Amino acid sequence: MLIAIYTIFFLGGGGTFGPMNFIDEALGNTKAAIVDDDRRKDATASLKTMKARTKQHTKAIKGLSKEFDSSMGEHEFADEGIDATWDKFFDLNSEYTRDIVEIRFELRDQVTREEWELMFAASESSN
Repeated sequence: MLIAIYTIFFLGGGGTFGPMNFIDEALGNTKAAIVDDDRRKDATASLKTMKARTKQHTKAIKGLSKEFDSSMGEHEFADEGIDATWDKFFDLNSEYTRDIVEIRFELRDQVTREEWELMFAASESSN
């Protein structure tokens, strides 16, 4: 279990967080995709909220990783500490996923299907 946590933090803790790429692409495509100013402002605000929440999540995971690393360096990490770290990790991911899904539903209600496809065209073609 310790190896799994360590692997997640080292392999998943650096670089650009995946959702940030599609959020940035959608923000870049919003002006061309949505003609109506008010709806474009609403959609842009939702995307910016997603971006801010993603940054917050990434920062929290990095903080958890640092906490884990410092505990490992002191060799004081018992099974309870490993379980607590897993719990924090899963809680952070669960909260993040719930928040992002909620914001995506808001965004879905703000744009048409065609606008959505234009906003996320680059993301969908790379899948």
